[in-house]
Amino acid sequence: MKKIFMTLSRGFLARNILQTGISAKLLEEGNELVIATPGVDDPEFVKTFSRPDVKIIKFHIPRWTWLDRRLAGFHHNLLWSGTVRFAAKYGIYKSGRFQSLRYVVQLLVFKPLSYIPQLRLLVRWFDSRLRPAPQEILEQLRKEKPELVFLTNPMEDADSFYIKAAKQLGITTVGLVKSWDNMSKTSFRILTDYVLVWGEYMKEEAVKYQLYPKDRIFETGVPQFDIYFSRDGLRQRDEFLDTLGLEPRRKTIIFGSEGKVTPNDSEVAAGIVGMMEKGELIKPCQVLVRPHFGYKNDADKFDPVAGKAHLAIDRFNTPRPVFYDQWDFSREHYLRLAEILQAGDIMVTTASTLAIDAVMFDVPVIAVAFDGDHMFPHRESVARWYETEYYSHVLKTGAVVIVRNFTELRAALNAALARPGARQAQRRELVRRFAGRYDGKAAGRIAAYLSELAATGKISKEL
Repeated sequence: MKKIFMTLSRGFLARNILQTGISAKLLEEGNELVIATPGVDDPEFVKTFSRPDVKIIKFHIPRWTWLDRRLAGFHHNLLWSGTVRFAAKYGIYKSGRFQSLRYVVQLLVFKPLSYIPQLRLLVRWFDSRLRPAPQEILEQLRKEKPELVFLTNPMEDADSFYIKAAKQLGITTVGLVKSWDNMSKTSFRILTDYVLVWGEYMKEEAVKYQLYPKDRIFETGVPQFDIYFSRDGLRQRDEFLDTLGLEPRRKTIIFGSEGKVTPNDSEVAAGIVGMMEKGELIKPCQVLVRPHFGYKNDADKFDPVAGKAHLAIDRFNTPRPVFYDQWDFSREHYLRLAEILQAGDIMVTTASTLAIDAVMFDVPVIAVAFDGDHMFPHRESVARWYETEYYSHVLKTGAVVIVRNFTELRAALNAALARPGARQAQRRELVRRFAGRYDGKAAGRIAAYLSELAATGKISKEL
């Protein structure tokens, strides 16, 4: 029996690892799991996932220091990508007081330095020596004596200290990067020995931005998308829509929120409802709003449209406060998104990963690049998000239709209603490039790689 030590810092990650079959397959193969997670303080988490061969322990989050801020700044600024440029130019949620100055410094100083990749390696060297693993993490690993440390969010600062500890103790490490957009956001503070990625796009960026050797990167597909392929346990479309008070005969427009970054979502949703009321759409439609549950009370911003005819807001969510993202890790919540996507005919969203989720069901995607009833300058508009490295590549596939006002939105909705099969080839290309293999076996591949690493300390071949 081999022991695998894994980190699960967020509820979203707990769902993606523990509800997709990865942990179940690892246990079936005779491994023992030690899970370091804030979930140790959630009785429901412990009740759901505890068993004799699964040990749940505290996830240590080292104190964030002045030195951490300086090191993180160098890691971020020495990687020049469309996403880093975006953050320097606009900020994340809004421009800061010195945003223009920051952008100038980035262009004049850090952009030229970013072309010297050895500087990223040098900063990692300093990071490991100036901010080594704390004793409490070293003591955890010494006590558990795992054959493998599995990091489920290797770009996160807390996970980086677990990587440092494992390397200090000579334990093999492997990372599963949690999302397709992570590689271009910052230079990771320390690299794992191996890294698992969704598909081609992430593999390219792991080499380009994180400087991973190609022979240490393995594609797996997306484990949380396996359910989209198998559809095991999902209710039928008509049954599911009926639970929401929606009509199966109508075309369902899913409106996917991007949380705090899209504060005017309700105005766009109201605009779609207005089109339906005025008979401006060529087929009878209804709207199903999917809030972003990673942002507290995101559903509340849709209160202005609550109660509208032929509109439902999905509020099925149990926040888990022990996790930073408060994500609902339950099986029911995991299946819920798949049921929503299965019921959808069109996805409307703003620069969201939901575009990739939707195309897994071959659903046409409309990308909103305007601010509802408001006219904000570009630096404050949601339109700026399409300048990020990752989303610019989504747009290049041609799978997504971008709209910049209500007139274009109405035209795009009618086009998707009239010809839902349009852009099908582009959607397939988006799946291939970003999600990798779509065969319902991603969780199995990940478990197989982890088992081999725990047994032998290396991966012998691509599965």
